[in-house]
Amino acid sequence: MAVKNEKYVAYVGTYTHEHSIGIHIYDLDMKSGMMNERKVVNITNPSDLLVSKNKKFLYSITDDGVRAFQILADGDLKPMNEQWICGAVIWMWMMRTAMCLSGAIMTEEYRCCI
Repeated sequence: MAVKNEKYVAYVGTYTHEHSIGIHIYDLDMKSGMMNERKVVNITNPSDLLVSKNKKFLYSITDDGVRAFQILADGDLKPMNEQWICGAVIWMWMMRTAMCLSGAIMTEEYRCCI
């Protein structure tokens, strides 16, 4: 079976130490099987990444809170905003409710308030 000439973008979060500095953006070519790093977005320890259901936004848990990015047409990331999360570990909550994080304010109960 022939592989379609499809191309994708992959986002890889890393703990930032030594040579790693943030979110790595890769171009994936399914036909050739090649994965080429295109760009690195410099943020501290993007340990969990989530792309919104509409594929327009990427959210990242960092040491400083939650960072939101707009995903541009070519797959690059444009920083939007950041929200401090009071040191709380909320990554599981984020995975369930990420669509309201952009521009949101976190309350003490970790609910999303617009």
